[in-house]
Amino acid sequence: LAAFVRRAAAAGARVRAVATSAVREAGNRDAFLARVRAETGLVLEAIGGEEEARLVQVAVAHAIPLSGPTLLVDLGGGSLETTLMESGRVAWSRSDRIGAVRFAQRPPTELDAMMEPLGRRLAGTRPTVVATGGNADELARLLAGEGAARLDTTRLATFLQELEALDLTGRVARGVTPDRADVVVPAGRLYLAIAKQAGADHLLVPRVGLKEGVAWDLLERASG
Repeated sequence: LAAFVRRAAAAGARVRAVATSAVREAGNRDAFLARVRAETGLVLEAIGGEEEARLVQVAVAHAIPLSGPTLLVDLGGGSLETTLMESGRVAWSRSDRIGAVRFAQRPPTELDAMMEPLGRRLAGTRPTVVATGGNADELARLLAGEGAARLDTTRLATFLQELEALDLTGRVARGVTPDRADVVVPAGRLYLAIAKQAGADHLLVPRVGLKEGVAWDLLERASG
């Protein structure tokens, strides 16, 4: 963090730094934030799920056109933010303590029950599902290469079955980034379960997320 602060200052950059579920739920959050400020001068914000979802929505809106009902699904290690967009506006937004790391530690049989409340909230809509987060980007890279991608759910399900049959070394040999080898399958299962509840046969992966949302938000505030 200190190194980033020095580089930003040298570049004359405007800075906003945010922290998500790992920090906002930590028992020593306040001590950590105070230490960051004391040692680096950086004011680090532990943002809530709603603000996290808003920033992701800002990033997605600048990356791809949003027409018709759209479900934004931002999956991190510790939390899941879902936002339904209708006519370019937020119809509702929700943050749940369901993340790829947390889900990896729970029985897969719990997945349908975990997603049922989302299905009830989506009743009567068939939104396009837009997936963001590091694991969505990883799956898009593995299945579609660089750039924004459209992932067919049937193809994704088959690919996840292939990865699930491999150990971590085998997944890395298959091209999975080492730090995602243990969570990419549970993350993929979560994305598929959400697509099922939404009645979607594909996921759009714009390859943007929270950091791009922070940057756009800063730019829009600066331009008035």
